[in-house]
Amino acid sequence: MLVGWSCPEHQLPPVGVEDFRVLDIAPPDVGVQPAGAMLVNKPAILFTADDAQSFEVAISGFDVEIVAEPTSWEWTFDDGERLVTDVPGAPYPAFDVTHTLLAPLKGSTVGLTTSWSGRYRVAADPLHKWRAIEGTAVTESRSAPFDVIELRSTLTG
Repeated sequence: MLVGWSCPEHQLPPVGVEDFRVLDIAPPDVGVQPAGAMLVNKPAILFTADDAQSFEVAISGFDVEIVAEPTSWEWTFDDGERLVTDVPGAPYPAFDVTHTLLAPLKGSTVGLTTSWSGRYRVAADPLHKWRAIEGTAVTESRSAPFDVIELRSTLTG
């Protein structure tokens, strides 16, 4: 064993969940189809982006690259229901993530809480090794408001 020698990895700064949670992770937009008024008892298609976001930061004097990747999505609805998915959904014709509202509502919205996992690498690391960040960060977003309407047929004649 050499005196005064240390593993280069042990001299690199650890990146904790506190460092991760202070990043300005942009919440993804919430897509709802069909656009405009929604019909009672018909499934609404829900979707969002699943793009990773990269950040260049300085921690303890080291240049650090951090990547935030979405891992799960919690959808909340004005009827009190919620849905947790491990996929972001997709626009029509996909029906990956849907929700059916059973009563008329004015100005309804869909809430979305996105959970993010993180990984980082330090520029000074000779191995350029990616390391996982323990814990998650979350962002919240809402869809544009829409009305849920009920269409009734009427016999005339």
